[in-house]
Amino acid sequence: MNNQRQPNQERLKELIHRLATEIDIERIYIRQIDVGGLSTEQLVIILSKTNKKTSTEIQFLVNMFFEQEQYYGYKLYQASKVKDVIHQGRLRFYTICTEEALLYRKPDSAYTLFPERVDVSWLFQKVEKDYQKETEKIRYFEQGAQFYLEQESYAFAAYMVQQAMELSYRAIEMWAVGMDKITHSIANHQRYLAPYVPELGALFNDEKKEDIIALSLLDDAYLDVRYKTNYRMAKDTLLYCMQKLHLLMPWVQQSYQQLLVAFKTQYKRADPYRVAYMQVMHDVPLAEQQRTIDDAKPPIQEEESVEVDKITENIQDGYLQEWIQALTGCLKVEQIYSFGYRSKQRLVSNLSAENSESYHHHYDLLLITHEEMAKVATQEGQVNAMNRSYSVTLIAHSPSSVEKALREDNRFFHQVLQKGTLLYGEGLVVPDAEVPSPDDKRMKAHMEHLWFKRITRARAFLTSAYAALDEAYEDVPVSLFNQSLEQVCLGIIEVFLGYHPNRHKLHHLLNLCQNFCALPVEVFPNWTEEDRTLYKLLDQSVNDIRFRREWCVNPTDIDLISRKCKIFLQKADDMVKEYCCKVPEM
Repeated sequence: MNNQRQPNQERLKELIHRLATEIDIERIYIRQIDVGGLSTEQLVIILSKTNKKTSTEIQFLVNMFFEQEQYYGYKLYQASKVKDVIHQGRLRFYTICTEEALLYRKPDSAYTLFPERVDVSWLFQKVEKDYQKETEKIRYFEQGAQFYLEQESYAFAAYMVQQAMELSYRAIEMWAVGMDKITHSIANHQRYLAPYVPELGALFNDEKKEDIIALSLLDDAYLDVRYKTNYRMAKDTLLYCMQKLHLLMPWVQQSYQQLLVAFKTQYKRADPYRVAYMQVMHDVPLAEQQRTIDDAKPPIQEEESVEVDKITENIQDGYLQEWIQALTGCLKVEQIYSFGYRSKQRLVSNLSAENSESYHHHYDLLLITHEEMAKVATQEGQVNAMNRSYSVTLIAHSPSSVEKALREDNRFFHQVLQKGTLLYGEGLVVPDAEVPSPDDKRMKAHMEHLWFKRITRARAFLTSAYAALDEAYEDVPVSLFNQSLEQVCLGIIEVFLGYHPNRHKLHHLLNLCQNFCALPVEVFPNWTEEDRTLYKLLDQSVNDIRFRREWCVNPTDIDLISRKCKIFLQKADDMVKEYCCKVPEM
């Protein structure tokens, strides 16, 4: 322990003893952080993967231990997560988790943090490649902001600025902290980075009215530009946000250079322990590990043929009851309504086998519940895994939101509660109201306005994707194709169902579209493995562009996705126009 920590040695020992007694900890390191010219010390606590306490319990205990502590701060990491980022080739933990900084090691633990041998030249190549990829993404979004500014499309320019700032913060966090924060909020990124780079923690001053307004609008841009129709940002506010972006971008290179200097300094003064695992060994490559995203599940389960003698209502009801038991056993649900059903049949007849047939049945269900949407989405995946001949799409809303929608004469909720099938709970009383019919002239004007907004945004994303292709980007275009399709799906769902989804994952939206049209399966079939692979690539592209450091897309796949998106947009536009034309003029 160095001399700077000598005056606090007893207090530090007591703090470590309390932490290790109450929590299953693998390692504790100490890290010095300079904030505003003042040096503070942070305990880097690596939690064991065998911890029986929940993350909430651990956070509560650690907060309690540090409540009166003024000299030391702390940062919690999961052992498996730290090991993952080390194996991904990130350098920061090599400079944090050194033997000289080690304060505590779990007795008799077999946990190893670093590989025994590391190809240092490979590490430098890897971090250089990461730097090039991240700056390329940031530069593209910054150029997109300039393009939409010139077009006076300020909402889309704001979205591009938000994306450029988010990616910049993530890159800086990766090099300055060791892990980036999984959030789309620039305000949250500021708070996360403040102890490490104070200048960026105060990029938007929370005591300055102009900054508060600009930051709020910028954070809103991520979702509102994509999913709402009334997002606005004034030109002067947009220009102000772009100034902030141009202040932020140079820090990406600066934090990268600082990390390289810190790593080289540590490597040069490596003690015998570090030399053992820092030897240059070209014949021992490290395996690239892909970042796991909890909500990035394969969108379509691989189907297998299931022979049935006869499909009857009793069998269907049996599976529905099984689903209902599974859902109500894990979720606090007040009512479940079915508002859609579809099936598809596959016939097999050849010379070597008897004739056979298989069916796939799919139900669209409305859950009225107070549960969080993420939990409902998880249950949807688990329920669909129970039987591959049957599947379900779940939408979930709280009782208060349903009551509000009914008071506002929402077409979708009125129809579901009046015409849908009640599967669980007591039926809700639907108030008498004149719900606008799709045949009404006012409703026609409303639908046309909604569709104009959505298709305009979809085409803007498509234009951006083609511009990125012209610049020879491999990964950004696929993400933009995804967002273009999101806009189209939201538009046709709003027009045909009168429903505004509160889940925006592409595969969920495409499943909802199948409630009223066959367009998703026509353009994105899933009969072959190639179909499913292409669909998965498209569906996960928004997560991949943000979270994966290594992500290359085959040009053939990009071309296929590009064609499919163009077809989907055109067919959807034709479908909406034909539908609206059927509404008689009054």
